[in-house]
Amino acid sequence: MNAGFWIASRYSFARKRFRVINIISGISLAGIVVGVSTLLIVMSVLNGFQNLARELFVTVESPVQLVAASGRSMVVSDSLLAAIGKLKGVQEVDPFLEGQAILSASAKSELVMVKGVTLEAQRRMQTGAGVRPPRFSGEGVSVGSLLAWRL
Repeated sequence: MNAGFWIASRYSFARKRFRVINIISGISLAGIVVGVSTLLIVMSVLNGFQNLARELFVTVESPVQLVAASGRSMVVSDSLLAAIGKLKGVQEVDPFLEGQAILSASAKSELVMVKGVTLEAQRRMQTGAGVRPPRFSGEGVSVGSLLAWRL
């Protein structure tokens, strides 16, 4: 028998005449085993959710955004977009506008984050995500299914 197991068994359980102590030791050991295994399972699940959330976040939010140093907007030239597009690791560059708004339909309203992109960028995002193009022409708004259901 391994020396570590011998020492653990020697000091974890009392002699035969103290059965109550053996029962308490067994319950304590079982509690520690359940607690540690629960902690491991929860941490594994949360780590998986973290990776999933990170992947979903990157598809909605870009990893890097250039914002105005002062004010709410900045002038973006084609030469700036081309220079950023040439940087190592950059796959796509698109200008966008972002703001908060209240969207209301019927008697319901929701606070939403509005993102405006060019028509080219919208087509590229929809093609990459496997989303069918919208049926409207000209100006329009795309909303998610959960928001459409709420309104």
